[in-house]
Amino acid sequence: MHWSCKRNIMETLQSNKTARIEWIDAAKGLLMLLVIWGHSTSSVEVHNYISSFYMSAFFILSGYTMREKLVLPLWKHIANRAISLLGPYLLFSGLWIAYSCLKSMIVPTNFSVTSAFLSVFLPYSGRTNGSVYDFWFLPCMFLAHAIFCMTIYPYKQYKASGIILWLICLLVGMSIERSSLLLCTSAAVMFVGVGYAAKKGRGGVQHTKSLV
Repeated sequence: MHWSCKRNIMETLQSNKTARIEWIDAAKGLLMLLVIWGHSTSSVEVHNYISSFYMSAFFILSGYTMREKLVLPLWKHIANRAISLLGPYLLFSGLWIAYSCLKSMIVPTNFSVTSAFLSVFLPYSGRTNGSVYDFWFLPCMFLAHAIFCMTIYPYKQYKASGIILWLICLLVGMSIERSSLLLCTSAAVMFVGVGYAAKKGRGGVQHTKSLV
């Protein structure tokens, strides 16, 4: 009886497991190594070359793993993405701000708590007195997926809102002198779409759970 129950539990867990696609996992692992290399190298040429494609590749792979049909209502799907992406973003941003505050108390700098908190909600590169821009890819991924889901899935009441949000990201992002989260989001939506279209062109792919 004991072994029978154990076998049933294991079979249930196995059937509920989210499928993985090995080549996508391998590609993401390779991209992560390239990110580390690009940020640690002293070669400007290598850094610029790697930076020119690695984030777009992440977004394309993310679009490739999106479901063709949502299992949950749209708002629940977006809420789940918010928890999995914005949760870590707010956590790491808070830790970074706390660390920067303590550091500025020991070694006087031009760090501004106000600027740092503002950058959490509208991060853009080039802030000299406090920014969490290094974590931009997490809210960018969330916004890109939310906008893409609103426009691609059959929810007529959301399509116009998704298009309007994309235009706002594009226009407001272009009005900011330096690279901004909103401008990156407008591009990320298109890269997610490229991945999604590539998947449909190959006749679909088994869904795999993914945060990036």
